[in-house]
Amino acid sequence: MRSTSNPQQFGTAMTPTMHQRESVYSPSPYAPQNAFTSAGQSIPAGGMPGMMMTGAMPTDEQLIESIRRILGSQNLNTVTKKSVRNQLAAEYGMDLTSRKEFIGDAIELILAGQL
Repeated sequence: MRSTSNPQQFGTAMTPTMHQRESVYSPSPYAPQNAFTSAGQSIPAGGMPGMMMTGAMPTDEQLIESIRRILGSQNLNTVTKKSVRNQLAAEYGMDLTSRKEFIGDAIELILAGQL
């Protein structure tokens, strides 16, 4: 006698429906939804715990204040513009490449005592 398989035993109960499947167009329900997280950790904005950037680029004044603070805590004989830019990117949780020239100029002016 030939055996027939029971559809409830092997059917759709074990396979996800179209609505349950992940796709390249929708994130996994377990993926972090905040763009400013790294390994599940929030990155504080402006060094203020609990504050996050909302996606807006920091203002010139915010960058200058952060640059002053960073330079004040570094050995000025070894600090580089790149290291300051990297610290700013980590602090604000975003890529600041578009502000590279401004950041470099601000560093030079602060070190020259003109800003």
